[in-house]
Amino acid sequence: MKGVPLVKELETQLAKQQRPEELCKLQAALSVATEKQACLEKQLLQAEERNSALEEREMGSRSTDDCKAKAVEEMMARIKNGVVLRSTRVNAEASAKGQTAEAANKRRSTVMELQTLLVRITPA
Repeated sequence: MKGVPLVKELETQLAKQQRPEELCKLQAALSVATEKQACLEKQLLQAEERNSALEEREMGSRSTDDCKAKAVEEMMARIKNGVVLRSTRVNAEASAKGQTAEAANKRRSTVMELQTLLVRITPA
């Protein structure tokens, strides 16, 4: 019966020998996991940098949007209070028509003055 304890002893030795192999496998898996963690941390930092850049852009556009919103509110307040708003095209066309009308009036008055001078100067 000495053979049975010997077999058990050999089985325990085999079991002990498998553990170092398992330990090596686990160490390799741990190494891979550590590398993945480092890669994920790098990706996280890059994502945070992009996020902060986008937030800065958004803040800039918000200030522009705030200015636009404020201008619209002021315009609506003026309309409610009875201030008449005119488009710039109408103002530009009106001023251009006004200038041409003034120039035409000046020409007419100049022509009228010349006619009266000619009537006075010419012998009757």
